[in-house]
Amino acid sequence: MSKLQQFKWVFLLSSILIVLPAIESSWFDNAFGLKWGSEKLMYYFSVFLVPLKLAMVIAGCWLLIYFVKHNEVSNKVKLAVLPLMFVASVQVIMLSITSVYYVFNGTKADNYIEQANISIQSQAPGKLLTAFHDINIMCDRGLGFYELLSVVKEPWLGTALAIESYEPLEQLTISFTADNQRQFKQYDLQGLSCEH
Repeated sequence: MSKLQQFKWVFLLSSILIVLPAIESSWFDNAFGLKWGSEKLMYYFSVFLVPLKLAMVIAGCWLLIYFVKHNEVSNKVKLAVLPLMFVASVQVIMLSITSVYYVFNGTKADNYIEQANISIQSQAPGKLLTAFHDINIMCDRGLGFYELLSVVKEPWLGTALAIESYEPLEQLTISFTADNQRQFKQYDLQGLSCEH
């Protein structure tokens, strides 16, 4: 096999190892947009993917650097490697920061409340992000897969959010604490359907 053919295979493998994590991070929801099990499970899976993506990117970089270092390659080949190395560098920085954040601050799995097929994702008030509660029905699509049916994206209600009662596709009642008082909010689910 010629050096050029070897480089093509190394470049292809490295590209997959570097570009695939970039695509997953940039264009998909949690875990490649896969909706299986529950929203919380998919969130946990996306957290697990962070160190895996970091390892993939580092392996792709190592392959390219090793090949270029141990083989005489033209300047044209070196130029072809630069954009890929730039993408890899940005990812290594971002994935490393994310990994360190998870180590010291933990995950945001507590932001998910699930009961029956109701899923509530909360984003607490912060300096940069808008606070909200995203309330969805997880519609069963078979083999453990689900599709989200939006009930409402509610502005921040308060703390200690809980599902009080749920009558499937009839009514949902949630409770929360605001102004040091326990309060309740009801949602009429009639008219919503998991059927296509």
